[in-house]
Amino acid sequence: MATSSPAEFTSVPAPVGGLNDRDSIVGMKPNEAIVLENWWVYPTYVATRKGSTAWLTGLPGQVRSLMEYSPTVGNNKLLAFCNGNCYDATNQGTAGAPIHTGFLSNDFQDAMVTTPGGSFLIMVNGVDKMHAYNGTTFTIPTVNSVDSATFASVVSFKNRLFFGQSTSLKVYYLPVNAYAGQASEIDLGAVFNHGGTINAVFN
Repeated sequence: MATSSPAEFTSVPAPVGGLNDRDSIVGMKPNEAIVLENWWVYPTYVATRKGSTAWLTGLPGQVRSLMEYSPTVGNNKLLAFCNGNCYDATNQGTAGAPIHTGFLSNDFQDAMVTTPGGSFLIMVNGVDKMHAYNGTTFTIPTVNSVDSATFASVVSFKNRLFFGQSTSLKVYYLPVNAYAGQASEIDLGAVFNHGGTINAVFN
């Protein structure tokens, strides 16, 4: 007659080491997980991922860019870009008519700038002309000496706007406290002697 072994208890640590999909199971540490579904890993514990709720419904496609207009004075606005259009996503609900149309790309990079003329959200995507949004209206600022449609990245640094060009290794910058005007050039071709293009600019 067979007899069963007594039950044994063991303690298994929380998978604070995170997901390990590289090593075999026998090579994993005790605090690593094979699967982490709807869990967030923290240094000393794991927690279930919180749920989600729809914010803006009725959009005609996938949102590719989401950016905030945050002026120094006034109300912030949230903008969503899809299908060549821009939608005001500030308030929860159903999307209304687009507030601007005709973009060739929805993949934007943006930067906020405050000038003597007001606060502007500057948007570039490497295809369309640079756009500026003042909380109400979209405009295309005049930039001299270079086509602003080639600007694929933008950053604000020391009260200047700097732009990475999508077609070269050149960075351009505008005058202090300005979002239009004469663009000055910094050619990085001599630094990156194997060629390439500017992917992003950061401060």
